[in-house]
Order: sequence, then C-alpha cells, then structure tokens
Amino acid sequence: TEVVENKGLFTIDNDFYSLLQNYAGKLENIVINNDLEYIYNDFDLRLRVKQPDSIVNKLKFYQLGKKMDGKIALKKCLNDLLGIRITIESFDHNKECFKSICELLSKQYRINFMDSSKGEYKAFHCYFYGESNKFFPWELQIWETKDVATNHRSHELHKQEYTNWASIYKNSTENV
Repeated sequence: TEVVENKGLFTIDNDFYSLLQNYAGKLENIVINNDLEYIYNDFDLRLRVKQPDSIVNKLKFYQLGKKMDGKIALKKCLNDLLGIRITIESFDHNKECFKSICELLSKQYRINFMDSSKGEYKAFHCYFYGESNKFFPWELQIWETKDVATNHRSHELHKQEYTNWASIYKNSTENV
C-alpha cells in the first residue's frame, strides 16, 4: 500500500487504490442514506465524498509537488475523504467554552481541532481519526454564516490551484 515515484513515473499500488475506491463507495452510501441535512435543517449542512480523480490528484500533489522526499503523510493528504460542512449563525470558535469542549473531546477521542482560518477563509476544522491508524480521517468544517461568501471565493481559488497541479508533474506518467 504505497505510492512511489520512480524516474517520473507516478504509481499507486493496485490494492491500495482498490481499498480507496471501496472505502469511498461505502462513504457514498453513508452520505446517500442519511437524513442529516433534513434532520438539522436549521443549519446549512453539507456532506460530500472526495471524488476518485481528486484523490489521485491529491496523492500526486503530495508525492511530486511537495518537498517530502517521495513520502506521503496519508493522514494529512487524505484527511477529507468524507467532508462535512456546517454553517452556524453567530458561531464563534474563539469562545472559551468551545475551546474547553474541544480540549476535553481531544483527550477522550482521536479528534483534532484547529482554527483553519487563513486569509479570507474563516473556519474551524475537526478531524475524526477513528479507533486506530487503520482508519482514514473525516473532516468537519464549521463556518459562521457571515463568512460563507468569502469562504466560497477562497475555496474556488484553492480549487483553481488543483488545475495547475498538472504543471507540477507534467513530466510524470500515471500508473493506477
């Protein structure tokens, strides 16, 4: 289960790729068969599963576009195979009570909390890691309603970077 670069050849181990596809398919079933968006209709709640081409592009970027000596930190690279975004009116992740709850939860469970605000993007991200390192993390983004428009613009700019990834590994061939 590794991704290797050998003289410009980008390769994903077939078993690993099959595992990713199978896992993403199971996540799709969870997203399709839940009622969270309807149960919590007071919030703007969205769920999505990262698409296979996005997974491959992200692996390529981490393999060839970052200076990591050919190694990929999978928990960081594939930290959002399942992404959940919730927008809450007047949410303030800097409140002391919210920080205390996050601290308490992170001590009891394998959950990471972080203020992921950068530039115009304002959000708080939670990463759920499961019982062991055998699980891929899931990402929860918490946005405040007033930040939705700027966050969408910021996200679109970030997604545009993906279209430039090809230039990072344009001399690489793909073997999946």
